[in-house]
Amino acid sequence: MNTVLVERRLLFEPVGGGERKEMIVRIGQPYWDADASAALCPREYAGFLPNLEPAIGVDAVHALSLALDIDGMLKPQSAKYQFFWSDGTPYFD
Repeated sequence: MNTVLVERRLLFEPVGGGERKEMIVRIGQPYWDADASAALCPREYAGFLPNLEPAIGVDAVHALSLALDIDGMLKPQSAKYQFFWSDGTPYFD
């Protein structure tokens, strides 16, 4: 990812306890694919979700909006992991 627009630091641990680890969510600058048929927005969940594909939208605003849906990416993982803000406060209530 060349240009990082925003970053969020979170903690996660397996449900039921275990080692709490940090993840860094990074959202990059949207760009057009090779044939300009779709906009792509790079996203990274470093330390948690490896090799995540860019969000794909009809334009840069749409791709960015999809990439920024952090809750939508993490909620399906809530059966296996608990998420926390950096200060230890639960991320989801």
